[in-house]
Amino acid sequence: MWRGWNTSETVSALAVACTYVGTVVGAGFASGQEIQQFFGRFQGFGWLGVAAATALFAWLGYRLMWLGWYSRAASYRQVNAMLFGPRIGGWIDTALSVMLFGVIVVMLAGAGQLAVERLGLPFWAGVWWTVACTWLASAFGIAGVLRANSIIVPVMLTFVVYAAWATLGGAGSTAASGWRFPPHPGAAVGAAISCLLYVAYNLGLASGVLIPVGAAMSKPRTLRAGAVAGAFILGVMLTLILWMLHRHAPAALGYEVPMGYVAEQLGSVGSMLFTFALWGEIFSTLVGNVFALCAQIREYLRVPMPWLTGALLCLAQVFSWFGFAKLVAYAYTIFGGMALVFLMALVWVRRDLS
Repeated sequence: MWRGWNTSETVSALAVACTYVGTVVGAGFASGQEIQQFFGRFQGFGWLGVAAATALFAWLGYRLMWLGWYSRAASYRQVNAMLFGPRIGGWIDTALSVMLFGVIVVMLAGAGQLAVERLGLPFWAGVWWTVACTWLASAFGIAGVLRANSIIVPVMLTFVVYAAWATLGGAGSTAASGWRFPPHPGAAVGAAISCLLYVAYNLGLASGVLIPVGAAMSKPRTLRAGAVAGAFILGVMLTLILWMLHRHAPAALGYEVPMGYVAEQLGSVGSMLFTFALWGEIFSTLVGNVFALCAQIREYLRVPMPWLTGALLCLAQVFSWFGFAKLVAYAYTIFGGMALVFLMALVWVRRDLS
């Protein structure tokens, strides 16, 4: 218990931390590919990038939630209008909404592929199971998002810690004692830019959830504690996964899902935990994005949340049957650039709001 805090505040801060973690991480995080691309390929500078990203997540995550608390915003539209004005904010709202829907589609496709590759089930089974779970969690507002992440995040953290502990014991390690990631030209500058893009992308995508979370809390100190705790958990997970990729390199780096290779070295328990962790990260991303997009739509269409959530998920699952590799490649790049603008607005927020 933190000094001077009551039980309710402590539980709320931990729920905020879990929601922060669950919203930031996604299928790319659990796969290890995202961490390898943003940090691992920059050698020692990658570790500095992880440390910098952790600090930025704590600072900017709190500022984002504080803006939600200050404005009592029900969606990111109100905060965007406050930061950028109605015209530019409207364009950002539209771009963010399209991106959120694209990520929902990609996550459902990922759930279907996970069912095929890891469980031997039909694609549709993975998609519809995930649709049902997402509907149950997100159809009941921000309370459902908080509750879902309070369950999923400990599962994800358990897998990462278990895998790191097993790797420390030598399970499947293939890296020679002197092995290092291949040299990367301009590693220092590349790591700095990559760190900023990583934080900007994730905070931009998480804004649809973190802003209403901030509005739902009564005290800023709860948000500050939740942001710091959430950033700490993210930093620990980033550090452990990056370390495991190094320990299992170069073999693991030849796979599209490097952490899948790591999990296979841990036996049936590790493989099972990885499957649950990967699905959990898909699920947590879906719950947050569906809630954020529905909250935005409900400002124009007063449709009951359960009906709107169901309609959105049914539409997204139709598109999930198509290939979206090119969509991910181009849309994520565009969104990363747009999110940098959002990130700068958080850093240099207007004086009258500070």
